[in-house]
Amino acid sequence: MPEAHAACERLGVARWTFGAALALIGLALPPLALALFGLLLWRRVRPLLPTQATHAG
Repeated sequence: MPEAHAACERLGVARWTFGAALALIGLALPPLALALFGLLLWRRVRPLLPTQATHAG
């Protein structure tokens, strides 16, 4: 049955694509989470810093 083989092949490609997308998201998440955490930390700490520490602008 060639149509069954084609469907199976399509499913394999879809699974591989999904796996690759999942891997990319998995690789992208930790830096994004760190950046978000750093931003939140900076926004919390910035008002405590003396104004001289920040450069003009």
